[in-house]
Amino acid sequence: MKQVIVLGSGCAKCSKTAEMIADISEEMGIDVIVKKDADPQTLLKFNVMKTPQS
Repeated sequence: MKQVIVLGSGCAKCSKTAEMIADISEEMGIDVIVKKDADPQTLLKFNVMKTPQS
């Protein structure tokens, strides 16, 4: 089983992205665990300095 972590501030776009990943993986028959992580320390760990604005 694959694990996908959606990094972001917890905004609506992050939630929509996580939902889309889960939906598409289900359609394709791929077992995926989708997690959302808005912790600033996690963002720094992955060297995320900013997230998409649009």
